[in-house]
Amino acid sequence: RTEYVKYRTLCWQTLANMCVGNQDTQNTVWEKVDGLMSIFDEPTVYANVQLMLLHNLFINVHAQSHDLKILRGLLKFYENDARPDNKNPIEHLYIFLERYLTKYYRLTYLYTLLNDHQRVIFLYYVADFIRSECSSEKVPSSFLLYLSKEFKKKSEVVLNSKAEVDSIKPKEVLALLDVIALASGAEKYDKVYVADHSLFLNIGGLLQAIAALGKGSNNVFTPLQKLQEVAPNSSQDAGFEREVSFELKSMLIRALANLLYRNQKNQDYARDMGIVYAILDCTSMDARNPLIKEWSILAIRNFCENNPQNQELINNLNKVGDAPNEVLRELNLSLGALRIEPTQLKQGQ
Repeated sequence: RTEYVKYRTLCWQTLANMCVGNQDTQNTVWEKVDGLMSIFDEPTVYANVQLMLLHNLFINVHAQSHDLKILRGLLKFYENDARPDNKNPIEHLYIFLERYLTKYYRLTYLYTLLNDHQRVIFLYYVADFIRSECSSEKVPSSFLLYLSKEFKKKSEVVLNSKAEVDSIKPKEVLALLDVIALASGAEKYDKVYVADHSLFLNIGGLLQAIAALGKGSNNVFTPLQKLQEVAPNSSQDAGFEREVSFELKSMLIRALANLLYRNQKNQDYARDMGIVYAILDCTSMDARNPLIKEWSILAIRNFCENNPQNQELINNLNKVGDAPNEVLRELNLSLGALRIEPTQLKQGQ
C-alpha cells in the first residue's frame, strides 16, 4: 500500500512538472486527465500534487473556465487544513489561494459569487495572508477597498446584542473588520485607506453606538471588569467568547488607531464627531476585549500627533475623580482609572 501511494504520487508529480511551460502537454493533460476537478469532492493523499497539476493548468488558462468551482474547492480544503490540530498541511493549497488573491483578475467578481460561509472562510484566509507577511505579493488595493464598502454596508448587523458569532452575518462583519484592521496597520497597505474617510466615520460611529448600548443595560456589550466574572469557577456564562461582542471593540479601536496615524482629516473627524471620547472611555480592562486599553492609548497618541487642536483638547481634560474599577477593588488597590471630561475651551479658541 505504501509503495503504491509513493509511485502514484510520483506519477502525479511528474505529470505536473511536465506541464510547466509546455503548451502541448498542457493541452493533452487537460483533455485526457478525467475527473481532475473531482479532487475537491474528497481530499486524498494525492491532494498536494493534484493541486500542483491543476495550478499549472490554471496559470496557463486551461482551468480558468472552472475558476469559481476551483475557488470553492480550495476554500473547502482550507477550512479543514487551517485547523490547529492539523499536522499535515497541503502546501500547494496556499500557493494556489495566493494566486487567486494576488494575481487573478476576476477576484472581486468571484468573491461576490461565494455564499456567506465561503466568504467568511475566504476572509479568514485574507487575514492570515496579511498577518503572516511571508510573501512578497500584495492583496490588490481594489479588493481591499471593495471589502471596505462591504463592511460599511453590513456593519450595523453587529448592533443586535443577541447576535452570536455562530450567526453568519455578524461573523462576516467581524472577519471584514479584522482584514481592515490588519491591512490599515501593515506597511504594505498603509496608503489604501488614507482617503477612505467614510470608513473611519463608520467605524467610529459603530464604536460610539456599541459604547452606548453597553452602558444602557447589562448585555453582550457591557464590559466584563470583575475578576470573578471570568474566573474558572465563575457563574458567568463561559460562552462570552463566542458572542459577537468578543474582541469587537478591540478591533474597532485598533482600526481607528491605524486610520488616525498621520491622517489629519481623520484626526479632525475624531474630534468634531466626538469619536475620541468613545476611545477614551475604553482605556480600562475588559475581558470581552483583550488589549483594548493598549489599543486605546495608541489611538489617542495617533489622534494627537502633529495636531495642535487635538493636543489642546486632551490637555484641557480635567480629572474629576477616580472611576470605579472592580478589578483594582478586588485586588485591594486604591488607584482607579481616570474619569475625564472636556473643559470649555477659552473663548476665541
